[in-house]
Amino acid sequence: MTDASRRVLIMIAAVAVFLVLAAAIAIALIDVNHYKPQIEQAVKTHTGRTLRLKGDLGLSIVPALGITLPASSLSVRGSEAEFVSFASARVTIALLPLLRQAIVVESIDVVQARATLVRHRDGSIRVDDAPDQPAAATAPEAPAHPAEGTAAGGESANWEVGRLLLSDATITLRDETGGQTMTLSVIKLETGRLAPRSSLPLSLAGHLESTSHKLAGEIELTTKVDLDLAASAVAATDLKLSFAGTREQQPLRTSITAGRLSRQGEAISAAQISVRADGKRATDDWTMAASSTGFTFDKEVMSSAAIEASASLAGAQAGAPSVDGHLTLDGVNGSAASMRAEQLVLTARRRDGTGKLQARLAGPLRASIDDWTLAMQRFDGQITIEDPLLPEGKAQLALAGAMQIDARQERIDLRLASSATDARLKGTIQIKGFGKPEIGFEVDAERLDVDRFLPRTRPVAGKAPQVAGGIAGQAGTAATTGAATRAAPTDSVPARASAPASALADPGVDWSPWRDLRLDGRLQIGQLQARGIKARAVRARVRSASGRSTIGPASAQLYGGTASGGLTLDAQDKRMALNLTLTNVELGALARDAWNRNDLSGRGNIELALTTGGRSRTEMTRNATGTAAFALRDYALVGIDLSAVLGQVKGALTGGGTQSGKIDRSKRTVLSRLTGTITLADGVARNDDLEGAAAQLGLLGRGQFDLLSNNLDYTLRVTVTANPVQNSKLLTALVGITVPVHVSGRSDDLRYSISLTDVAADAIARRGFGVGATVIEEAEGFLGRILGRGRKK
Repeated sequence: MTDASRRVLIMIAAVAVFLVLAAAIAIALIDVNHYKPQIEQAVKTHTGRTLRLKGDLGLSIVPALGITLPASSLSVRGSEAEFVSFASARVTIALLPLLRQAIVVESIDVVQARATLVRHRDGSIRVDDAPDQPAAATAPEAPAHPAEGTAAGGESANWEVGRLLLSDATITLRDETGGQTMTLSVIKLETGRLAPRSSLPLSLAGHLESTSHKLAGEIELTTKVDLDLAASAVAATDLKLSFAGTREQQPLRTSITAGRLSRQGEAISAAQISVRADGKRATDDWTMAASSTGFTFDKEVMSSAAIEASASLAGAQAGAPSVDGHLTLDGVNGSAASMRAEQLVLTARRRDGTGKLQARLAGPLRASIDDWTLAMQRFDGQITIEDPLLPEGKAQLALAGAMQIDARQERIDLRLASSATDARLKGTIQIKGFGKPEIGFEVDAERLDVDRFLPRTRPVAGKAPQVAGGIAGQAGTAATTGAATRAAPTDSVPARASAPASALADPGVDWSPWRDLRLDGRLQIGQLQARGIKARAVRARVRSASGRSTIGPASAQLYGGTASGGLTLDAQDKRMALNLTLTNVELGALARDAWNRNDLSGRGNIELALTTGGRSRTEMTRNATGTAAFALRDYALVGIDLSAVLGQVKGALTGGGTQSGKIDRSKRTVLSRLTGTITLADGVARNDDLEGAAAQLGLLGRGQFDLLSNNLDYTLRVTVTANPVQNSKLLTALVGITVPVHVSGRSDDLRYSISLTDVAADAIARRGFGVGATVIEEAEGFLGRILGRGRKK
């Protein structure tokens, strides 16, 4: 290097040092706070906003030009209401680029920025409106000035920001449409180099809270952003957005990933985007996921090769039911005002042990993003059920229909129809309100076989369910079938037995599904089969509101007679009431279809009025009150053959006046008539007025059945009646004799006993007959002849 060169470099360095010193001296001598009023007035004049600088400005030059702002705030346009504020800010500007008319902001650091945005009832978000009041109509009009990012001549301005950093910032969004508030606080935002055209990394973290669904948790965002302000284009690649927190106080995790998401002008496109949400409820874990490939959207045109979404719900415990669903949209095109999809396919599956349920719906779709509407003018669907307990192990139901959804009005209209052999029906469903839906429906079915689609465990042939088994079972089911009247009472009822200590854990009763249910609909079914019971001309009204649900008035024709009644559930008070009237119903056919029993017969009337309530089955059993009245004819009393029991008079007289045996379901007594009333109270079904008749037999009875301990204590009083054709001395001795038959024990181990010592023997003695062997054998033979079942022992 020559001496001349050295001298030039020394001169340049000296000039630079001089300029720096001069600038430092100027900064030291100039009081920048002197210009605060002018700065605030300039902002007011050019923007219509009020700037408040609440402290001293700071200015430095080494190592770069730095401007420090104190705690400040900026108002809404045309109002004094605060729009944004910050505790402090510092802007650092490179000096040398200023010489070539380039603005290079090395960094912008803002501490504790605060801003409030308002989403108005029309769905728009405008930052120029005050949070608590609309913008003043007299707001001063801002003078024309170059658009952001352009120079006065219309060319792109030459500027850049090396780094933007927000720390401890807060943004609040208030939604006027739903009265909800969302707040993102403790924000830390950091970007790389910003310029009219640049590519920069961006990261954001903060705490999100929303009054909607009580949402709270941490949010994180990382991505790479490509900017081109001249073309109004922005793109994000490798975008990852996640949330971890709670929703309705239940854990929730969500994530959104996008390979590339871009916006140019009014158009938005995504090469690939996926959404996932994982949550936990008290009884379930659930997951939702969605993805889209080749998606573009602008004000005029929308298209996508395919959009997919999925969701799953699994029980928190092993073996609990699980549900998952999948949505596919193909051939999406159109505009925000009118979007079309060539095909929508929605599938849902539910697994519960060995049972599986799958539903599928497919058809073309029309939608409007502007109007928040969706319509399927036609669709085809199918429901498939697989379960070993189904009649054929599998059942399918094909459906067709149409659907319209108006999200803004929160309304869904659905039409369904099926031409299946076991479910020929049509119906409409209307849903209003998504938060607390109000559901209306009309169903008109020519034929509906519910058993074809619902798994059930049928009793083994010849064995009735425990509640309907034998005499005790008949008493135990009085509240639901009226057959309880077949049991027989005692003269002196002993103290009620307590429930066994080995009783199973008492299952609770969940009233919550009925608490918020709002339902109003009608059912009309020509032929119905449900749980084995067959009915015709079924009519029912279903209503539910304010925690009170009613099914009724309901009516049907079944088994040669009619049924009518209603059911009321009060979820607030945890109470229910049932009224049921069966008129001229063939009970044998009903028992055969409902319980697979072939040992019953008879026809008659039953009237049931029952109320109960509680939080468990035990409470509901103990709290049950009501009556069941019955009047039956040609009725079979199962479990005991009264003719055979009376034929045991020989054994009773020679065996000390008593005889006992076990109830045998293969035996029965056919009664020409049977009437009585059962009352329910404190978990006990009691009957005191049983009256019946068979051939040359009269029958009275009284007693009780303990529903909690499953114990029966009942006495039948059987009387031999006169036969006008017969006039033997033996008949004269037996007419009017009453034989007590005491039945007791648990319903699965019933026994009977008879005692003739104090009744039959005394009655015969009073009529002048001894009790010797000859009389006994003659009596036995006579009883066998008139009752048709006695045999000589």
